[in-house]
Amino acid sequence: AKTAYIRALQSLRARECEELLQILAVGRNETRGIAWDGEYSDWDDWLDVQLAAVEALGVIGGDGSAAIIVTALNDPEGQDLWPVACKALAQLGQAGIDQLAALVPVASPLNRKRIAAALSIAGSDADHHLLQKLAQDPDARVRMAAMESASFIPSAEVLKMGLDDTAAEVRAIAVSGMGLSGADHLHKALNDISQAVRIAACNTIAGTKIPIAGLGLVAKIERSLRTGPPEMIAAMVSAAAACEPIDAALLIEDVSNHKSTSPEVRCACLKTVAKLNIPDVVNLLSVASKADKQSIRLNAIAALAEIAKGDDRKA
Repeated sequence: AKTAYIRALQSLRARECEELLQILAVGRNETRGIAWDGEYSDWDDWLDVQLAAVEALGVIGGDGSAAIIVTALNDPEGQDLWPVACKALAQLGQAGIDQLAALVPVASPLNRKRIAAALSIAGSDADHHLLQKLAQDPDARVRMAAMESASFIPSAEVLKMGLDDTAAEVRAIAVSGMGLSGADHLHKALNDISQAVRIAACNTIAGTKIPIAGLGLVAKIERSLRTGPPEMIAAMVSAAAACEPIDAALLIEDVSNHKSTSPEVRCACLKTVAKLNIPDVVNLLSVASKADKQSIRLNAIAALAEIAKGDDRKA
C-alpha cells in the first residue's frame, strides 16, 4: 500500500512531498511511527518503499534530491539501487548529471553502462562531455550504451567517435544513429569487415527511402548472390530498393523467382516489389504465391494486396 501511495504522489507531481520522499529514500522515518512489514513478517517492505521513493524523486525532486539519492546509493549495507538511481539522477537535470559524472570513476562496468544508458533520459540536458568519456570506456558494453544514448539525444560528435570503434557492435549502433547525416560514413560502413555493421548501414538506407548516388548496392548484390550470406543479401536488397530503385527493380525482377535464390532473399525482394516500377509485377507475384515455402507465399500475397489498393485491377 505504501508504494501505491508513493506512485500516486509521483503521478501527481506532488512537490510538497519531496522532503518526505527524501527521508524515505535514506531511512525508515521511524520518528513518525511508521509501521513496517519487516517487524511482523520475513519481508521488509521498506526496501520496496525506498525504490519507489528514489524513482519518485527523479520525477518531482529538486536539485537537493540528487545528493540524497547518492547518499542512499552509497549505503554500504543497503540494497542495489543503481538501476533506479541512475534513471532518477538523469531526470534531475544538471544537478543529477553532475552526480552521475562523479560516480563514473568508482562505478563497475555494469554500473557505468547504466549511467551511459540513463543519459538518454536526460535528453538535451545530457552532458556531452560525460557521454564522450563513456564512449571511450574500456568496456564495449559501456560504449554501446553510450552510442545508444547518443543516437537518442542525438549527439553527432559522440556517434562519429563510434564509427571507428574497435568493437563491431559499437560501430553498428553508431552507423544506425548517424542516419543520413553525411553519406561518407555509409560508404565506409558498407565495406566494413563486420557483417553486422554492413547490415546496419543497409537498414539505415532502407529506412530513409531517399535515393543515394554512388553506393553501388545492386552491383554488390550481383557479385554476392551465389556465395554471400542470405541475411546480408536480403538487407542489401531492401537498401537498393530505396536508394537505387530503377536498377533494383531490374535485379529483383530477375532473381525473385529464380530457383537458386535463397528463400530469405526472395522474401526481401517480394517485400519491395509493390514500391518499385516492375512491368509484370502481378505475374511475378502470382508465381511466387505458389512457392513451396510458406514465408514466400505470404510475402507474395501481402505484396499483391498492397498493389490491389492501387489501380491495378489484375492484382
